Amino acid sequence: MIRLCSSANRRAADIAAPAAKAKAPRRTGRLAASVRAGATQKAGVVRAGRKSVPYAGPINYGWPKRHIKATLFINKAAKATEPQWTEAYRAAVERIIQDIYSQTQGAAQ
Repeated sequence: MIRLCSSANRRAADIAAPAAKAKAPRRTGRLAASVRAGATQKAGVVRAGRKSVPYAGPINYGWPKRHIKATLFINKAAKATEPQWTEAYRAAVERIIQDIYSQTQGAAQ
């Protein structure tokens, strides 16, 4: 069952990541290219940046001391795709319920 949950988290992140790429501010395209989906057992995650793109966090969240305004492109992408990734979670919960129901019906016979 844990594997099903982490796969649902991955599906949710896979839905939101392309929207985040599309919403990423572009100068060179490196920030958008660094956007990727990931998952843990507890959450789907959309990440941006890497060693060669260290500015991803300040671009998304802002850095007032450096006069960088937050774009919140990842947050906006997650919000825009919320109906799709919540449907992926709903379907995963339905599969879990069906698996449990099937197991209990088989054990009862």
